[in-house]
Amino acid sequence: MERKEVFQYKYTITVPREKFLKHVVENEGLDLDDLRVCLLLLTELDGWDMSRRLTRVDVIDPNNYKIIDIKAIADKLHMKKKDVKESIKVLLREEIIESGSGSSPIEGYRFSF
Repeated sequence: MERKEVFQYKYTITVPREKFLKHVVENEGLDLDDLRVCLLLLTELDGWDMSRRLTRVDVIDPNNYKIIDIKAIADKLHMKKKDVKESIKVLLREEIIESGSGSSPIEGYRFSF
């Protein structure tokens, strides 16, 4: 069964290969810091492919946005908080991640594929 979204388990991560290659690996708009933040986010965020909703009416968006800790990411990657925030902005602009809120009123993030 092919998964059409990013999904992180306790020990493994599933990523749709073609979309990951297209949106992340082949994306010339990302620098090394952006890639490092993106890879770290793969261990924290799930994803949702909006095209699933367009192909089936009965599919419900799971609102699986998760809050991220910018300071913790900066500490793990030995980066400045402002650089992590800038990388998050780049990932949003490149439509690799998206922001929103699900069950929490605080805005979170998820992968857009």
